Amino acid sequence: MFSIPRDAESPISTRRLSEHLPLLGKIWLALPLRFRAFAYSFAWNIASTIFPAATELGCHHVRRVWPGIVFKRSVWPKDLPLAEPVSSFTQRTEAEALWLVRHYTAVPCPTLFDYVIYPLPRGNVSLIIMSEMPGTIFREAAETMTDAQVNQVGEDLRTALEAIRRIPNTTDFGICSASGERIRAPYFYDSPIEPLKDVAAFQAHLRKQASRFWPVMGTTLEPILSNFDPNAVFTHGDVTDHNIMVHQGRLSGLIDWGTAGWMPVYWEYACSVNLGNGSLVFMRMLKVAMPIQYEMQWRAVTLDIHGKFLEHRL
Repeated sequence: MFSIPRDAESPISTRRLSEHLPLLGKIWLALPLRFRAFAYSFAWNIASTIFPAATELGCHHVRRVWPGIVFKRSVWPKDLPLAEPVSSFTQRTEAEALWLVRHYTAVPCPTLFDYVIYPLPRGNVSLIIMSEMPGTIFREAAETMTDAQVNQVGEDLRTALEAIRRIPNTTDFGICSASGERIRAPYFYDSPIEPLKDVAAFQAHLRKQASRFWPVMGTTLEPILSNFDPNAVFTHGDVTDHNIMVHQGRLSGLIDWGTAGWMPVYWEYACSVNLGNGSLVFMRMLKVAMPIQYEMQWRAVTLDIHGKFLEHRL
């Protein structure tokens, strides 16, 4: 027995959502939000009996509900002691990022069809409805790819990253998520980074993180942290081998945009190197896709993170 969810909301306006959709999608979005939320809840339960089990991505579940359409859902208990769980604002970040990338670039990424939040008896639901990207994740395809295909994917990825770096920042912060709030940073053991004024403030944040170990690490870190590019650019934040889709030897899509936002220019490189599985094929592709001039900044951030890791262990 299904009940129509009450108090459903959509953080992204219908006008913005419908901007990139065909006529049928625009008509669907014109229906009452409560009805759409009910339809999505019903479809999720029906799909669970037809399609394979939902893929777990941390606190999110991704399920195909129709050929070419996937739902990404997060549910958190109403009595959760935290004011807002990470899963909630990363969903908001991903929805905003998908809209921004589709609006400002031609980078292949899922099309955002709808984004709703609604309460159920067992908890609050955050749900993204988006298109399914063609192809296979790079991690699974890597071993069967030729050297030429690996290089081609690297070149395609470089073009895509250059395009998203040009997405303008219309938020009130220099360092923030795609939705203008705190940004999830798997690099920092998933500790969210609060919005900051600019890159200089972010560098100061790194110094603070390493403060306990500064007497030992300071001589290595300070010259690097003091010499930085002041520009923040839009980044995916998790360009790893499980978020890169490939098809017929070409990049077919970038998925999982929950860590996207405006960060220092070296951030994409640092996250990809440290969060990837380190396979030789992936690293070879990454060298084609990303500039290596950020090597020193990456090493500085890595030292800083390791310092924080050690601090947690003391």
